[in-house]
Amino acid sequence: MQSLKVSLGNPKSLNWTDPDPCEWSHILCSNDRVTQIHINNQNLTGSLPPDLKNLSLLAELHVTGNFLSGPIPSLARLSSLQYVYFRGIPDFLGADNFPRLRNLLLTVNNLEGPIPSSFRESSIQKLWLNEQTSDVKLNGSLEVFQNMTSLIQLRLDFNHFTSPLPDFSRFTCLEELSLRSNKLTGIVPPSLFNLPNIIFVSLANNFFQGPFPKFNTSRVEVDMTPGSTNSFCLGDPGVACDSRISILLSIVESMGYPLVFAKRWNGNDPCDVSQPWRGIFCNEVGNITVVNFKDLELQGTISSYFSMLTSIENLILSNNALNGTIPNELTFLPNLKMQTVFVKSDGNPNSVRNNSYPGATPDNIAAKVREEEQKKQKRFPRIHRPKTVSKKSQDVMTSDIQLLGVGKEEFQDGTRIAVKRMEVEIVSERRLKQFKSEIAVLIKVRHRHLVELLGYSLDGKERLLVYEFMSQGTLSRHLFNWKDEGLKPLQWSRRLIIALDVTRGIEYLHGLAHESFIHRDLKPSNILLDHDMRAKVADFGLARLAPENGKHSTETRIAGTFGYLAPEYVRVTTKVDVFSFGVILMELITGRKVIDESDDSDPENIVYLVTWFRTVHINQDTFRMAVDETIELDNGILASWKQPKDTNTQIISMQQKIEVL
Repeated sequence: MQSLKVSLGNPKSLNWTDPDPCEWSHILCSNDRVTQIHINNQNLTGSLPPDLKNLSLLAELHVTGNFLSGPIPSLARLSSLQYVYFRGIPDFLGADNFPRLRNLLLTVNNLEGPIPSSFRESSIQKLWLNEQTSDVKLNGSLEVFQNMTSLIQLRLDFNHFTSPLPDFSRFTCLEELSLRSNKLTGIVPPSLFNLPNIIFVSLANNFFQGPFPKFNTSRVEVDMTPGSTNSFCLGDPGVACDSRISILLSIVESMGYPLVFAKRWNGNDPCDVSQPWRGIFCNEVGNITVVNFKDLELQGTISSYFSMLTSIENLILSNNALNGTIPNELTFLPNLKMQTVFVKSDGNPNSVRNNSYPGATPDNIAAKVREEEQKKQKRFPRIHRPKTVSKKSQDVMTSDIQLLGVGKEEFQDGTRIAVKRMEVEIVSERRLKQFKSEIAVLIKVRHRHLVELLGYSLDGKERLLVYEFMSQGTLSRHLFNWKDEGLKPLQWSRRLIIALDVTRGIEYLHGLAHESFIHRDLKPSNILLDHDMRAKVADFGLARLAPENGKHSTETRIAGTFGYLAPEYVRVTTKVDVFSFGVILMELITGRKVIDESDDSDPENIVYLVTWFRTVHINQDTFRMAVDETIELDNGILASWKQPKDTNTQIISMQQKIEVL
């Protein structure tokens, strides 16, 4: 207790002068042992000392409403602790350390991040985490509550939780459930409707879909404010949705009910042209014929419920992060003409990586892999075959995917891969050329900051590229969509590391590889992050050989993405990549997209980042205002700002970029 007094700065307001802590105000004892500390709402500063863990009989700790700083000390030895009121959610608050903890009230604090996994088996009965004041707030999935079946009151209002609701069938003690104003999605589970003790439910201002929930309103008070952000198909409780909607919701269930659909799927008619459904297109009689979920950063698996859309002609799932295999049921859709699917297959036990073959070309590498595979097939087991969506090309696809079983490193827990697939008959000649160009580049380069090509197939009517799996997705996801996905914003140090990773990858591409290449489409969506948040440059479909020193090639058509194109894009040199990288640096600094179309109703209001940035970086005051608000500025960061010598644009090399960084 003396350590606590010192850590708090011996505040005069508490008048802790007696040698015996049991005589202090706000302290309760039993048999000369401290059992309760009530110092809440005292405007105290300082921190809690590590010695607090020695109060083995402490049952209640109340410290909210103060200005304490520093880390929360370990309380793992406080086995008698039953009530905790303070400003953080430490991961030691689990059933093992606090078997008697029943009430945890942390309302109106500055907490952020997901709920610790240690809560899973806890016997907490009253959990109040509502109305956090931080920008990020509490977020993540509610899956952690699945086994907290002792809950009586659960208050999570006004946070940023993003997930479907768990199954409530075992929550027989639950009386109050307050989830208002989060970003929860999916269908409200029927298991919630008939809980024996439920008396209050608040679900307003989320993004729930499906049928409007039907509670026994004579007993249950329900907050389902009309006009809120929920997207129930109908306003009548308990009435089923249109069958097409039921199928679509079953499809996106395997993807975790993404927020992108919850915001854009409204009403009871997915073919209503007055309020189009994102990615859904219909014919004149109201049958769904096209599903286009391209570039939505979807996760999860590809649902077999797609097979229930019997009129579908085109299914496009490319450039996402969907796991597993393509369901066999899709092969029996009678009208399906095109499947463009980007799949990540994981869970391949005893699979191995392939070697890189120096000097290989697109024409001979497949033969080389087959030859090596035949020599070593007894030594290395083959990778499990992923299923395909085309009956005609099923044999081709699986026979070449298994060739990834050749290599030196063996992973007992399986290798995760990413597969890009294209059908020759339904894509343009330009796309096929880009596909072959990507192979031609990736088999000639190998660098830790360039995405690795593990294998490919050019046989039959399909084209396959198999890459290493990058678990954190694209840089654009972490820069521009982090709030919607419940992620933490990138810290300044992490942004610098990512910038250096990209610089080193492009520097290698420009001059350190056996042959030099120009990427020509460098942008955040083509920068992938691994599990350690290290960056690798991807998507080499527009890459081409770099001209010799001092020379340039002339382009007759634009290649790349608007906003990242250098002013002299017609004269192609390595400097077009350097310009694009400069734009990415601006995005890393500001957190803004290169083209701001937030007011797309008026083309004159569209803001081009490069033009805007040149007006604000001219002095330190305006530069400070331009920096992403999630970055905590300090003198070290501001010291990196330099007064521009002139306003003339000069593009330097990637080596010079590295020296600057």
